[in-house]
Amino acid sequence: MQGQAVSHSLVAWIVTGTVLGSGGGIIDDFLQISRARWAFRTPSMFTSVSLDIKLSFGATLGYILTTHAWTFAEHAPGFPLSSTLDAVLAMVPHLSDHEAHVISGLLCSAVLSTAAHMRAGQYAAAERASLATARRKKTDEVASDSGADIESDSE
Repeated sequence: MQGQAVSHSLVAWIVTGTVLGSGGGIIDDFLQISRARWAFRTPSMFTSVSLDIKLSFGATLGYILTTHAWTFAEHAPGFPLSSTLDAVLAMVPHLSDHEAHVISGLLCSAVLSTAAHMRAGQYAAAERASLATARRKKTDEVASDSGADIESDSE
């Protein structure tokens, strides 16, 4: 670990993969470039972690684990639990780079599309409730106008 390049750090790999996987959102949140007035601000990822960041983290970790791209024996030989952790990592099925990319992409797509479908359902339910409220108001207004007409005719 000490004396090795940062490119051999598991933490650096995970951070880099997570930021690259959700980087557009993080950069937009930091610079506010999707807003009318650009400004620097602390990204909200430091206060609450979004689904995109969680997925990017999971995909990065899954890729590293399934491709066996990082081993403790090779990159952290002085770590006390290196052999034990490598034995646990050896139980993870080995995939090629291409297979790991496909599986990560499919899992991320499935989760994001499910989340989008759920948000669309919530939006549709809110829209239906809004329309029902508008119809009730209109019906109440018509009924109260009719009642006023009936009272004026009887006098």
